[in-house]
Amino acid sequence: MPHLVRVPVRATLRAIAAAGLPLAWVAPLAAQLALVPQQWNIVPRHLPNAFGTAVWDEHRRRVVLVEGFPGRTWEWDGSDWFLHAPRPGESRPPLGGIAAAYDAARRQVVAFGTDGLQPQTWVFDGVDWQRRFPANTPSARYGPGMAYDAARQRVLLTGGLPGWGETWTWDGTDWTRVQSRTNHRLSWCTAAYDASRQRIVAIGTTVAPREPQALWEWDGVDWVDRTPQHFSGSGEGTLAYDPIDRRCVHFHYSMASWDGTTWRQDRNPRWALGDCPRQYPFPRARPALVFDGTSGRMLMTGKFAETWHWRGAWHLTQTSPKARYATASVYHAASGEIILFGGFHAQCEIPMDDCWAFDGWNWRELKTRRTPEPRWLHRMAYDSVRRETVMFGGKTDKFRYAAPSTWVLADGNWRERHVSPNPGERTDAAMAYDVARGRVVLFGGRRIRGNVEQLLRDTWEWDGLQWIQQTALIAPTEHCLELAYDAARQRIVGVGHFGVWEWDGQSWQAYPSHYRLFPAVMTYDPRLHRIVSVDQRNGEQSFTSWNGSAWEEFHRGSLTVGHTRQGMMHYHEVAGGLVYVQTSDYFPGLGTETYLIGHVPHVSPFGRPCSAAGLGPRGTATAPNLGRPCRIDILDARPQSLAALGLSATTQSTPIGQCTLLLGQPAWLTPLATDAAGFASALLPLPPIPGLRATPLYAQGFALDPRGSTLGLAFTAGLQLTLGD
Repeated sequence: MPHLVRVPVRATLRAIAAAGLPLAWVAPLAAQLALVPQQWNIVPRHLPNAFGTAVWDEHRRRVVLVEGFPGRTWEWDGSDWFLHAPRPGESRPPLGGIAAAYDAARRQVVAFGTDGLQPQTWVFDGVDWQRRFPANTPSARYGPGMAYDAARQRVLLTGGLPGWGETWTWDGTDWTRVQSRTNHRLSWCTAAYDASRQRIVAIGTTVAPREPQALWEWDGVDWVDRTPQHFSGSGEGTLAYDPIDRRCVHFHYSMASWDGTTWRQDRNPRWALGDCPRQYPFPRARPALVFDGTSGRMLMTGKFAETWHWRGAWHLTQTSPKARYATASVYHAASGEIILFGGFHAQCEIPMDDCWAFDGWNWRELKTRRTPEPRWLHRMAYDSVRRETVMFGGKTDKFRYAAPSTWVLADGNWRERHVSPNPGERTDAAMAYDVARGRVVLFGGRRIRGNVEQLLRDTWEWDGLQWIQQTALIAPTEHCLELAYDAARQRIVGVGHFGVWEWDGQSWQAYPSHYRLFPAVMTYDPRLHRIVSVDQRNGEQSFTSWNGSAWEEFHRGSLTVGHTRQGMMHYHEVAGGLVYVQTSDYFPGLGTETYLIGHVPHVSPFGRPCSAAGLGPRGTATAPNLGRPCRIDILDARPQSLAALGLSATTQSTPIGQCTLLLGQPAWLTPLATDAAGFASALLPLPPIPGLRATPLYAQGFALDPRGSTLGLAFTAGLQLTLGD
């Protein structure tokens, strides 16, 4: 199996020039674009979608979201999410029961949690995560509340299971247990600092049977029970402070707030099963809720892969397809997008009729003049000759089958075609497009008549105008297959529970291969000229390919996706790689997760900073994902001074006094200015050019510093940005 993929050099260089990158970079980049080693890493391309906690970083003016598992760190700059790119060798906190707060005195995010056995304390300065090993520490626990006490310049941690009633403070070096005259009885809880009253407010579940949920306040000395009448708060929700309204806001089933005197419940009704409006978020446990200082609104995200803002009313800022199962998707080559339609809503328990498109980097909802009725357990295939998506079958509710009509998506609109004969009502059929013969192939499925389930093993073909039933001498012995077209061998390949079947347009041929689990997540990869599949084996991701007679494993990597057998996979020509879409999980409510299978982007420091103080300013960058902007920051420079960010396609060491310029020529300079905290930031657009995978770019920051030993300048260390998916 080849592990090198040839890059289309000329097309890539034309795309570089069209993207507006400096023309002088073309020659240095061309030297790196010969054969690129193919990587088989699963790289997330979705919004934050896991349990986590969010804090507002006052120094860098952005929201930092820390996920518990798998330990990713996201940053929101007011308009978009950026995934923090860990440096080589950098650890990150994959903690259960994670709690976090921003320590303004030390300009660090402090996170506390457990690895399942031991408590762990981590700090994040905007560049790296570092684990701390204090002499004293709270015991391992789940669900504690955590907030920064600005009046006393300490991070406070309280409650949790086990550990209810305990209060600890963090001074940047060690944890100290605080003894107060009155201890609250909160276990699972959430906390926030009320800056207007200089109090920490905690809401949580108590161990008192007569008061299952309570509100307590900490004044730096004692805890005071302030639970109001008609209290609707919960430790399962999240509390955050709104400095504009000067109130602590709380979200669980709906929005509520506390100003120290009155508990005010949002007018939106509490949720009931089956409610599916879009004016406000779904209820959720432990959402990431924080004040977004950039927009002046409350921000909430996590679990449902969507971003909401609140200022008197909810506004949906970013979204992706909601959690669902039994959906269908295809790659639409004409538009360069993956098309997804319908499915069964995981929260509302109803079929769906929404249609989404993924361009390789972002999801958008397609609005058409006419829409098929909601359905699930249906199938779709893309007809590349007629440039249309064909959809058939499924159910429109839990019991009623969809009408046996054929729906076609072409030119951005759905059209219904009534033809006879047709395959009839069915679910769980398999569909794929036979490019060599110009026909959509449909096989098998099931239907229920009365109390009798019919397992179907018939084969039909759609030629763009009519369905034609094919009579095969040999038919698969099972009714459920997953189909994909093998372009190299011009065969339809079907994978079932007990083996592999191939359709050549006249008959089915059996291959008793039991290597793959069913249902298979597979597609054709034109780079490898084979059908490839991804699955889980022994806690790892397993990539295999079909050689025409057997499955061959060619790569095994770390497990980064929850359940690969619940997803769909397509080769995305525009993105230049495989895209894996997981729309459901064993934990209903998670949003759609989208991954590119390819190259992981990296940020690696090199060289040394230089300034009058000896340490110099620091540089950091978010993950350099192709098709998304990369944010590059300069930290700890001289406040209120001019600065610049230099970029180059090459690197070299040029001594300038006691400092070193680490960028080769030509370099591209972007003028900046640092704020009162010595912080500056620039946005580097990275064009969606697959040929740039694994290509390095080099960055270095500069800031005016009259005390500097070299031309009145301070230099950061260099950053190597290795571009990836």
